[in-house]
Amino acid sequence: MSEIIQSITGYKVEVCGDVEVLFPCPCCGFRTLTESYNPIEGTGYDICPYCNWEDDGTIDANTYRSINRGSIADYRQKIQENFNQYYINKWIKDSF
Repeated sequence: MSEIIQSITGYKVEVCGDVEVLFPCPCCGFRTLTESYNPIEGTGYDICPYCNWEDDGTIDANTYRSINRGSIADYRQKIQENFNQYYINKWIKDSF
């Protein structure tokens, strides 16, 4: 991060802090979720800021989820159709 800021501004800076641990979204694969779905612990249900999928533990890409008003496949199609509206360089992507 320090190198990027220096290359843009010309100023040498020190970036401090912990790197936030993020989990991959089951829909788009980008590491955007602050916690992973776990029904036993009652965690999850984060909404991906990239594709807007709410992580409800769905694994099957074709299963319609009422909470998301569609399936993972529907959301992936929406991303393909509106690709330029999404800022993809902000997050790391996991491969499926």
